[in-house]
Amino acid sequence: REHDHDPFNPTRDPSGSEVKADNIVSSLSDERYGRDEPGSFADETLEFLTELHAKRLANKQEIQSDWGSTDKPWEEQAKQWDAARESYCNTEDKLRMLQSPQKYNLDPEVKSAVSANPVEGLSFNPMLARSHFRQYRCMLAEYYEGTEALEGKLRPSPTADPDLHAAALQAIAVRFARKIVHQRPFALGVLGTSVLSGQDNCYALSYAPTWNRTLRPLLDIVGVPFDVHGSGQNGNGPSMGNTLTCAKEVLGDVDIVHTGWWMVGQVPKPDYEAFLRRMLTDSPNGPLVHSIDGFRDGFNFNNGIWLTEGNDTVRDAYYKAGVMEIASRPEWNYLAGIESTSRHGDGDYPWFPLGFHNAHWGRVGDGKCHRHTREGEDATIMQNWHPGPLGVQVMMDLYLYTYLKALEMAMEWIERDGVQALKERFPLHERPSVELPSPKYCARDANEQHPMCRGETDGGWLS
Repeated sequence: REHDHDPFNPTRDPSGSEVKADNIVSSLSDERYGRDEPGSFADETLEFLTELHAKRLANKQEIQSDWGSTDKPWEEQAKQWDAARESYCNTEDKLRMLQSPQKYNLDPEVKSAVSANPVEGLSFNPMLARSHFRQYRCMLAEYYEGTEALEGKLRPSPTADPDLHAAALQAIAVRFARKIVHQRPFALGVLGTSVLSGQDNCYALSYAPTWNRTLRPLLDIVGVPFDVHGSGQNGNGPSMGNTLTCAKEVLGDVDIVHTGWWMVGQVPKPDYEAFLRRMLTDSPNGPLVHSIDGFRDGFNFNNGIWLTEGNDTVRDAYYKAGVMEIASRPEWNYLAGIESTSRHGDGDYPWFPLGFHNAHWGRVGDGKCHRHTREGEDATIMQNWHPGPLGVQVMMDLYLYTYLKALEMAMEWIERDGVQALKERFPLHERPSVELPSPKYCARDANEQHPMCRGETDGGWLS
């Protein structure tokens, strides 16, 4: 698609004027590429972001103050909100391009660049690849104007649970390093309801294809094929319980599983714990379970499932094994969380009035004037109760940022220890080792149908 404003052309403002570009980093040959700590902005950049936040807040208050002040139908008022926001964002775009153009850009020739001076046994230089993964994180942190939401919305988080996060991050890095040194495909499995099947969207812009287009080129530069095994079902499809029971047969061999069930019955605690244990001990990969809807009642860690009996040690043990989840959500919109977290305290989103006729449906933009996704697509955050292209991007980025950190760690291991040592440490014929706690819920008599929960080991799913 062609757009009037390309968010990835950092040398032009929307009017076509040339802008100052001496601070822009966009080539791996630049020694600054992938060097900075993501989210560590210069003082002048922080001042500029503070100024933008104040302007956005004033625009938000102006739009919201007009709510209900006329007798016009709400649909007309919504058009007025959008027009007012569009006018403001045109001004912000020009300010941003002229005063603080995007600094961290991705080298389009990165694959050929990282092939310089490859290590023995691989076709790439791990430290150059590491620089690219770091640059990508810097780009994400710049896009979201900080790392607070990217890191703070996952559990375990590096700020609230640093030791647990470090262990979970290492578990992810093991999965990546194992496939990289053996040069074998890496697969992401997706299980869930209509949010993950792409309802009310162009399928190409839904969750699984967006992951495919994003992670595939990143793993391609280190010689690893990538694919998504997607099995999102509509709300009237198979139940969560049946899907989890048959996850192995549905997904095949995967390295990480994303789960997300909305608007359908949740499985009991014992069933979900059984699913975690079976996935983590499945051969050959021991896939990690990363929940997208960790805020839902019924089975998530942070809404009471693991806390109802008081002791957190079992929950923490699963975190150490590599299990992760999205932590929480605003009640009205589970995708707003990443944008409602601000170093200023008062979030930029939602920028429109709430409380009438599902006002967030069809709104373009996330509060920070992202009117296109990073791929240049329509930036609707919610089509209705299903996320739009920008909502899908937000969900993906919460995990993508952490996966990039894990890839950096894998590159450091390859550089330090060498390919052969890692092949011996992470053999393909053995799944990654995992230390599981004693079952907390699924060890009871009522759940004897789950052999893994009685301490037996069948090497994976029972046929």
